[in-house]
Amino acid sequence: MTTERPVIVLVDDDEAMRRTWPRILGSEPLTLHVSKSGREVLHILDATAVDVIVADYNMPDMDGVQLLETVRHQAPEIGRVLMTGHIFPDVFVEAVNRAGVHHILLKPLKPQQFRADLQRIIEECAQYQSAIKDSDVARPLSQLRAMYLELSEIAHRLRTQLIDLRADTEAPLKAPTKTLLDYQTALDDVQHKLDATSRMWNTLAKSRAAN
Repeated sequence: MTTERPVIVLVDDDEAMRRTWPRILGSEPLTLHVSKSGREVLHILDATAVDVIVADYNMPDMDGVQLLETVRHQAPEIGRVLMTGHIFPDVFVEAVNRAGVHHILLKPLKPQQFRADLQRIIEECAQYQSAIKDSDVARPLSQLRAMYLELSEIAHRLRTQLIDLRADTEAPLKAPTKTLLDYQTALDDVQHKLDATSRMWNTLAKSRAAN
């Protein structure tokens, strides 16, 4: 972590949400920056050491995935979290593939749950940052662990959505077959990445143990 108080940046173009975050997190042991756009966040990064960025997906100038992808290239040690109210498989896959997000939070966020989720994310990102400093082997292990956990969560959500869509096909208003196929394709893709990540994890873990 940058200091004893982790530095968190929350970015959302919704003014009401920007007013809400400080009230929700006011008692937490952290330093909070609230921003209205991706470009504003990049200016913050130029002047401030940041531990975690939580970005809303739907923003006008630069969406959350674009912002976190930029952060990934400029400062890969920063924890990257995406918030979204849209459960679309392509968003999840894009967030993992392009931005390398560590977590995805689904809106609306309940204050108590959000505080707990954020604390867990801060702790995991602290481990991730520590691993980066430890060794060249520890870094990919930490990244793979975070990726595996996130892919597992995405796969679970996709399966749930697929089950719901299949159930809808039995109702009078049937879900389009293409939508079902899109979800199944996305789920297959995520499962393939989960399998590959698991294999890489095992290989690296054995390599680290041998050393």
